Amino acid sequence: MNLDCLLILLNEIEIDNTGQEKKQSLESHLMRLVENIFKLQYWELETGRNYKYWQVMVSNSRNDIQQLVQFSPTLRKYMEQIYPKLYQEAINLCQIEFYIPQNMSIGLEEILDNNYFG
Repeated sequence: MNLDCLLILLNEIEIDNTGQEKKQSLESHLMRLVENIFKLQYWELETGRNYKYWQVMVSNSRNDIQQLVQFSPTLRKYMEQIYPKLYQEAINLCQIEFYIPQNMSIGLEEILDNNYFG
């Protein structure tokens, strides 16, 4: 294998790794966004102390998601694919700390809406 082929191969591996890192970052921000929306809606015991903090966390997560999608538009499709699973994982995690109604459903567009806080 000559040097040019090796460099091309290494560049492709680097691009693939960068794409995977962006996907993982998107998943993390989306999970935190859903969790904090649930906290705003349902964690009554902690609301008085943490409401503004959770609002800031929601806004930060949305900004981070918007930046990722802006720089890598293909992540939008990926986000649509993973959202149902992440949403359910967030419910399962949050239900350890507080009650979330079983019939609760928040769509991706609603979660991403800058004016929506639950």
